[in-house]
Amino acid sequence: MSPEDGADVLVVGDGPIAASAALIALRGRRRVLWLGGEEQASSSSDDPRLFALAPSSIELLRRLGVWAEIPPDEVQLYEEMHVFWAEGGRLHFLPPTRRGMILGAMVPAVSLRRGLERTLAAAGALIRRPRAVLVAREVHAGRISLRAEDGCAFRARVVLDCEGRGGTLADLAGSPRRLYEPRVRAIVGVVRSSLPHDGIARQVFAREGPLGLLPRADGALGYVWSVSEPLARSLLAMGPEGLAQRLSEASAGLLGRLTPEGPPASFPLVIQRRLRLVAPRLVLLGDAARTVHPFAGQGLNLGFRDLLALEPLLKNAPDPGAWVLLRRYERRRYPEDALAVAGLETLRRLLSRPDPWGMRARALDLLDRAECLKGLFVRLAIGPETSLPP
Repeated sequence: MSPEDGADVLVVGDGPIAASAALIALRGRRRVLWLGGEEQASSSSDDPRLFALAPSSIELLRRLGVWAEIPPDEVQLYEEMHVFWAEGGRLHFLPPTRRGMILGAMVPAVSLRRGLERTLAAAGALIRRPRAVLVAREVHAGRISLRAEDGCAFRARVVLDCEGRGGTLADLAGSPRRLYEPRVRAIVGVVRSSLPHDGIARQVFAREGPLGLLPRADGALGYVWSVSEPLARSLLAMGPEGLAQRLSEASAGLLGRLTPEGPPASFPLVIQRRLRLVAPRLVLLGDAARTVHPFAGQGLNLGFRDLLALEPLLKNAPDPGAWVLLRRYERRRYPEDALAVAGLETLRRLLSRPDPWGMRARALDLLDRAECLKGLFVRLAIGPETSLPP
């Protein structure tokens, strides 16, 4: 199949959501063309990111055969999350009191990428082309056509837009967006701690910005620290040792002294949400639909929930790009999408504001005793009910 011959499903973008979307389409016996995948195909081991996968995301990966391709000794299950504030106050989150439930699993980005790649290699005839800068879009006669900057044209019955930062397809489709915050920068990396992490995920609302300390299966910690652009430049200029010292200070020594394992990486954050999730023969998924702050670890999980809602359409519909089906998908996803993005951003702002009188600390200590309310937050975070073993 050449690009000009057309495909049933055209996937645009890189990363786990694009790869999983291609895999779902292949399992549905669709002809699939993937514009992207260069990042996915890379076997580079220098990506320090750590993904916090919710049980619903793990269940999808298991059903697709990906989970079995990730070595168990690279997966850190976690059953607790502790949240701390610089001014005092803390929250402890546990999974619902149902046997076998977990809050989630920490998986290195490299491990997930390789698991997806191995599963895709065995799934069927997947056509890949380098990711292109798309400049035009047309819909006619049950097909959508995309034209790239270099003049190449691609046709399909439906396009799954999984583009992240710098993507053009959502704008070409005319989907308006809502911006929630000016740019900040996330610094990510791996450190060792002098105290054991005990498999607990920790979130510290430091004065400089939210800091996540995430347990890895090898005993190390993945971290993601979201700070202003000027502070990010200053922290990165300190080098790994100086940055680790600042991480120790920002986390108030929760896990003792932190020492670096390799250099950090960083990327800009723009918190946004697209106000339309579909256009004729086009679906926005993952970061193409929204980008959220990483403090709650929900960005990738929201993308996997997109795929959970889209999966039946790709598997069972005679025409996967039929407008009635895409609108059905949008009606199902839009309420949760709007609530998740607005709710996470509102919560982040409230928890990041100064609290010189200590009122928030006292309120949070009271909230920590409200098990029913905390249980509601947990159920929203972990996704639909699953049957995951411990």
